[in-house]
Amino acid sequence: MKWFKHQNDAHNNLKFQKVFTDFGSEGYGIFWICVELVAREGEDFRISGKKDWISYLETFSRTPKEKLKKILGAFG
Repeated sequence: MKWFKHQNDAHNNLKFQKVFTDFGSEGYGIFWICVELVAREGEDFRISGKKDWISYLETFSRTPKEKLKKILGAFG
């Protein structure tokens, strides 16, 4: 298990406000799952597509693929 710093007011970030508006708590939760995946599986703050992390995220979060693509796009 790795530890990473997390701002206690990340939800106030303007990008997160858009995610909340468009996707509610589900989008915010998926963001933090992505952060945890990068912390666990990534290198240099990135995760390789070879690790098939999007399929894992789709299964783990129980979010349909098209909705997940929209949520991930909002993080852009």
